[in-house]
Amino acid sequence: MTNLFFRHLATTRDLLLAFDDSFIGEALNRTNLGSAREALTSNFLIRNLPSAIEYPSGEIFDAKGKQSGQVDLILLPNSSPKLHLFGAITLAPVDTVLGVVEVKSALTTGETGELTVALRHCAKLKELRRSQSMSVSFLSHDGEFPTCPYILFAFRGGHADTVISQLESMKAEIGLGSMPDLIVVLQHDYVLAKSASWVNIDATAASVYHQGKPERPALFYLYSFVIGLVDYWTTHPGHFHLPQEEYVETLASLDFLFEE
Repeated sequence: MTNLFFRHLATTRDLLLAFDDSFIGEALNRTNLGSAREALTSNFLIRNLPSAIEYPSGEIFDAKGKQSGQVDLILLPNSSPKLHLFGAITLAPVDTVLGVVEVKSALTTGETGELTVALRHCAKLKELRRSQSMSVSFLSHDGEFPTCPYILFAFRGGHADTVISQLESMKAEIGLGSMPDLIVVLQHDYVLAKSASWVNIDATAASVYHQGKPERPALFYLYSFVIGLVDYWTTHPGHFHLPQEEYVETLASLDFLFEE
């Protein structure tokens, strides 16, 4: 069964990269390319994970009115309260969200690279606080999430040591605790999972981020992490109820949703 599952995920990875190549070949503009990649990623999640979860694009906010900025895919139980602005754009309170997936074409490094942009976006989202922390386990990995779990999913990018080096170089600005919880790079078929050791004063990116086993597809770790989030939701449904008293002032004044 495991071999069949791994073969399915390996084939899915090849298809995702092939579709991505075809999008590039069609010379789509940057916005349309980004939307196409988000649709591909969302389609994988929808077809392979529980139907009780939706994957809209949109923004997340907390009881203090802090905003995440635009998020590519929000992992949201279909029973959760949310606000629909128009089309597929959703506004969701952080207390009802399982996590987010940020989709990138390539994890380019440098000051203006997509990895740097994603790290700063993640740090902004990590400022949003849940009223109750989440304790999520997947495989042999355990994580405590007082903030929203963040998955960075890239179609292409450098090898793991290159990404870890960039994470280390950004540590002074952002802090390891505010960096993504899972980084997936399809091109080289690897994943980096953040451990709880980021709290140690002498922690480095290399000591905090653990690479998955090479014989396991990167999509397996993505799948397992999302399943871990879903399992936590199903066993702790009260941790995803909207604390209305805490949000009443924020929800009563929606002007913050339209601020830059």
